[in-house]
Amino acid sequence: MEQTVTDRVGKHERIEEMAGYQWTLDKPRVAGWYWFRGAAHEADPFIVEVDQVGQFQWPDGGYQEVALAKGEWAGPIQLPEDD
Repeated sequence: MEQTVTDRVGKHERIEEMAGYQWTLDKPRVAGWYWFRGAAHEADPFIVEVDQVGQFQWPDGGYQEVALAKGEWAGPIQLPEDD
């Protein structure tokens, strides 16, 4: 199915809305998906899932409490809307 110009504009507007996240030192207080980047910016930012008890999983598989993580957060990331 081909996209119309209107479809492309709508999708572009949605992408801009999603790009409006701001980095903050405020730690997540609700479960969800968040961007995280370390305080020293030693690695590229990555997306983590914060669970109901306030933990997330590092890319290497280890778990950590959000309260102990030193870095910046952006989110929670919203799910895209269906067309």
